[in-house]
Amino acid sequence: MEIHYEPHPVLPERKAELRGQGLRIIDSRFQPTGAQIETISPTREELDSALSALPGDHTNPEYVVKHMRTHFGELFTDGDESLVRERVKESAKKPSDGLKVDDLKAALDAKGIAYLASASKPDLQKLLDEAE
Repeated sequence: MEIHYEPHPVLPERKAELRGQGLRIIDSRFQPTGAQIETISPTREELDSALSALPGDHTNPEYVVKHMRTHFGELFTDGDESLVRERVKESAKKPSDGLKVDDLKAALDAKGIAYLASASKPDLQKLLDEAE
């Protein structure tokens, strides 16, 4: 498999394209001295495609803005940032967030909610979150 050095972050579409060519992708910061890097500037079309795919699995607008600004550079405008912030919303904090199994059981006990002693952490979290 041939190695290709590519500046990161790499968009999923670009990854698929390079992998489709049988290339292994390595961050260009690890490029050996003298090796050539093929620089491909992102296009407005690629940016629009990435924006239209939002929010996807993203729940942190700061993260998305930072990485889009890094990847797309000057193509990423203030209007694009506003669009990202409009589409990508922080996920609401759940009552079970950050609790360990013993804490989950204590919270369920305090609410009088029955559960199996063998219940898994995800099951306990679901019970507590649905009780709110």
